[in-house]
Amino acid sequence: MRGSKREVSVFDADQNRSVRAAFSSGLLPEVSKHTKQRVAAWGLAQRTAAGQTVAFEIEKLEPLAEHPIMPVREIAGIAP
Repeated sequence: MRGSKREVSVFDADQNRSVRAAFSSGLLPEVSKHTKQRVAAWGLAQRTAAGQTVAFEIEKLEPLAEHPIMPVREIAGIAP
């Protein structure tokens, strides 16, 4: 921890790897509440010239459903 910043490691599904993510002390209760859960995070990303995210500043966090969202291509053709 440095000053009022805190950091966690979040998994980026698009890159299939973990990314360092900083968040303000005001988000500590929300981050703690959702530790080891699937979440959607919004904020500012730092990227390499190739577009790979190397760091992230979390501004908003929202829990995702327990089960992965099923892509439309997997349910296409299912009849009631």
